[in-house]
Amino acid sequence: AIFVNIFGGIVRCDMIAEGIIAAVKEVDVKVPVIVRLEGTNVEAGKELLRNSGLA
Repeated sequence: AIFVNIFGGIVRCDMIAEGIIAAVKEVDVKVPVIVRLEGTNVEAGKELLRNSGLA
C-alpha cells in the first residue's frame, strides 16, 4: 500500500487531492493508496477523493 499523510497549512488539501487523483490514474497504480489530509480546504480535498471513482 501507499500511505500519503498531508498536514498542510500553506498547501491546500484540494490541490493535493487533485494531484493524487491525476497521478494514480496516470500511473495506473495497482496497490491501495491511503490518504490522510488535514489543513486548508480539507473537506474539499476529501470530497474530490470520494468522488474520484478511485475507491
